[in-house]
Amino acid sequence: MTKMKGLARSYMWWPGMDQDVERTVQACHECQAHQKAPASAPLHPWEWPESPWSRIHVDYAGPFLGEMFLVIVDAHSKWLDVYPTKTCTSLVTIEKLRQSFSNFGIPKMLVSDNGTCFTSAEFEAFMKQNGISHVRSAPFHPSSNGLAERAVQTFKEGMKKMKEGTIQTRLSRFLFSYRITPHATTGLSPAELMMSRRLRSALDLVVPDMKTKVQQKQLKQKENHDTRSKQRGFTSGEDVLIRNYSYGPKWIPEQHGVDEQGEIYEHGARGTTVEVSATVEVSATVEVSATVEVSATVEVSATVEVSATVEVSATVEVSATVEVSATVEVSATVEVSATVEVSATVEVSATVEVSATVEVSILKGHSGDEQLTACSLRALL
Repeated sequence: MTKMKGLARSYMWWPGMDQDVERTVQACHECQAHQKAPASAPLHPWEWPESPWSRIHVDYAGPFLGEMFLVIVDAHSKWLDVYPTKTCTSLVTIEKLRQSFSNFGIPKMLVSDNGTCFTSAEFEAFMKQNGISHVRSAPFHPSSNGLAERAVQTFKEGMKKMKEGTIQTRLSRFLFSYRITPHATTGLSPAELMMSRRLRSALDLVVPDMKTKVQQKQLKQKENHDTRSKQRGFTSGEDVLIRNYSYGPKWIPEQHGVDEQGEIYEHGARGTTVEVSATVEVSATVEVSATVEVSATVEVSATVEVSATVEVSATVEVSATVEVSATVEVSATVEVSATVEVSATVEVSATVEVSATVEVSILKGHSGDEQLTACSLRALL
């Protein structure tokens, strides 16, 4: 288009010449068919899942090193799993996926390309049987499954750097190194996000172990203490002195010995065992009886007398006398009687058994007097 504009300007010019040239090129079918690919569309990343192994991306790498490799990557933790195979059929793919699911569980979604091993009826039946949503990328647009494509590239580059050992040994070393290395996107290693812990490696030997450090300190303390001490032991029949923590001499001078069980005893007497058994019965009966009588008599008596005399006298000799007399008597008697009886009997019975075993050891000193040296009491309730 730029060359066409320059060629047109070298011969003529008219108003709006550039726009006319552009419209002509855009309307040309041959020009549009042979032009370069258009600019890429804006990036639309996959949504990051909140839990590990909920969405996985799969793809095959190979033929590489004489084999095919099924690459599985977790979208949450970027955990990488690789299974070498000789072929990439649907049955082999299902077998390897079942092996992976036995370790980490069944995911919610699986993303793959449109390979025949992922579009077959057997594979779709396997997805439906396990309740997995199968999403396939756009045809001839591998960036739609970019996580798996990038994992394949990382796998090939890592395997090329492993020069020693068999293919399985090199694969194990690569996977271990990849899983303990912090990922550029998450900032954490895939093992920390997948297993919630860091995998122990040879590099951990550089960091001192707290348990080993404490054990070494304790061993050093024991060595310093044991330089001023020696191992003690007793043999059967050996005479010993016993430390006295009560009143009297610090060490008891009487002869003692060690029996076959390794316990120390005193010569002259062995223990005598006395068993004491007692049964105490407690029985009590409490009777409570109460009678409450309530009696009340209310008498109301009233007498009202009204008496009036009216005399009327006039000159006309009219004389009248009116007498009014009335007596009203009101008498009422109210009797209230109530009887409340309360009776209760409480019986308390208890039996207490006390059993005790008393061991008494009698020693004979040098003077021949008997001396009480040991007494132990054991109570069983």
